[in-house]
Amino acid sequence: MQCTLPGFLHAGATIVNVLLDSLFLNWLQASGLALATSLSSIVQASLFAYFLWKKYNIHLYVNPFILFALRYGIQLVIFFIPFITSYYVVEWFISVYFSPLLATFFLYKLGFWLWTGPLSLLLFLALWYSRSYFNVRLFFLD
Repeated sequence: MQCTLPGFLHAGATIVNVLLDSLFLNWLQASGLALATSLSSIVQASLFAYFLWKKYNIHLYVNPFILFALRYGIQLVIFFIPFITSYYVVEWFISVYFSPLLATFFLYKLGFWLWTGPLSLLLFLALWYSRSYFNVRLFFLD
């Protein structure tokens, strides 16, 4: 029974994913598929956590996790707002001031990654180096 439980939980999460896909696909298109997959993953992780706690008496540190998630969420909001604003400003600048050929290259082709890649890297570096200010501790990396 110990080996079959993960299989059953995964099958259940897959069924939830298919049901949510059919529910969200017409309404939200591709975003609906992503939402359905995320929700079914949350269901699967929650079921795994419950059965680990119930069957094997494994202690789950819920309060420290909630505190971590809250601090990390605040950090994300504070840094994400200027970076998403920067993204839209650069996108607008390219669409208005570049020639149609260059605008197409930088907005829809390989050139897109030439400016969004460094912008994303800046965001990740800002999150990494500011984590101590938000008391976000990643025990496996610190």
